[in-house]
Amino acid sequence: MRRLLIVGIVATVAAISLVMIAGCGQTAPAPSPTKAAEPTKAAAPAAPTAAVQAAKPTEVPAKTVDFPAKGKTITIICLMNAGGSMDLADRVMADMLTKELGVPVQVVDMPGAGGQVALTQLLASKPDGYTIANNTLPATPVMYLDPDRKATFTHDSFVNLGFDNSEPITLAVRNDSKWKTVQDFLADVKAHPGEIKVSVSGVLVTPHLGALDFMRTTGTTFGVVNFDSGPPALAAMLGGHTEMDFDFPGSLSPALKGNQIRVLGVMDHQPYKLLPGVPTLESLGIKSYMTVTRGFVAPKGTPKEVADVLSAAIKKVATSQEYSAKLAEMYIETRYVDPATADKMWTEQEPIIKQLVDMGKAQIKGAQKQP
Repeated sequence: MRRLLIVGIVATVAAISLVMIAGCGQTAPAPSPTKAAEPTKAAAPAAPTAAVQAAKPTEVPAKTVDFPAKGKTITIICLMNAGGSMDLADRVMADMLTKELGVPVQVVDMPGAGGQVALTQLLASKPDGYTIANNTLPATPVMYLDPDRKATFTHDSFVNLGFDNSEPITLAVRNDSKWKTVQDFLADVKAHPGEIKVSVSGVLVTPHLGALDFMRTTGTTFGVVNFDSGPPALAAMLGGHTEMDFDFPGSLSPALKGNQIRVLGVMDHQPYKLLPGVPTLESLGIKSYMTVTRGFVAPKGTPKEVADVLSAAIKKVATSQEYSAKLAEMYIETRYVDPATADKMWTEQEPIIKQLVDMGKAQIKGAQKQP
């Protein structure tokens, strides 16, 4: 267990409701972008039966600018590694945008510092619409709300092109776990404060923030074991080293398809269509929320007419049945949000994200001082 860091966390922040997402890490020098190898097509999941109902596609309006120009290539900078949920969704989007816009759209993976490297690189590019990048809540705000990360950007540095997909944090246990419901788990952690261990991927990223918010809203304490990514966090739980995994459905998909785990609940306001029958925490009387919302941004200064063409094309793809079906194979749900609403969500979530970041950093520093 050399790669893990066990952090005991005590919830101390007043109750706040939350629908968001995240990503975090140490600031690192930007690597040279390299185009990742095409991932193999994910197998259709065995468990989900409910189809994602996408909104009726909206036609792309007539162009008022010569964009994109024939012979040019549009690049999507992916914030994470090849093969992850974000990368896989980006490649589906890129293929469909290529058909929609009539020019090549490529994905370049640029991981580092939880996405901070990629967004810094985006803002160094020309604001002409030919380079865009992923944007996620709560990941993007975390980068500049944590002063230790020294981000060179804020919300105002970007032009929002809308959100296209979403995944809630889920509470998953092994199939042989004694906990059959969230209430079973809650009763046990209340009876044994600080003794139960859960897996999360990363430090102050979405799964970690989900565990923090669960403890905050329920007044409970349990040990958080931080792994560097989803697969080892899941492996630790399956191996009995931790008893629960706070993670995304996409990250849990191998175990879901193999019928190795049971999902007790999702941290969202609404049920997750790809996990039929799994209750929301809200429906159980627990007002704890943590959902990653993903979309795209362009650099500030991108002409409105160009941003409008990109936004309309992204909307047409994101609201299509084809896109929904392809993402459903990876347990990712399509949820389109227009640019104006996406910006409003971003602004509203900033103070909540800041409180959770401060809470997590304080607890981590406290744990590090212990002998």
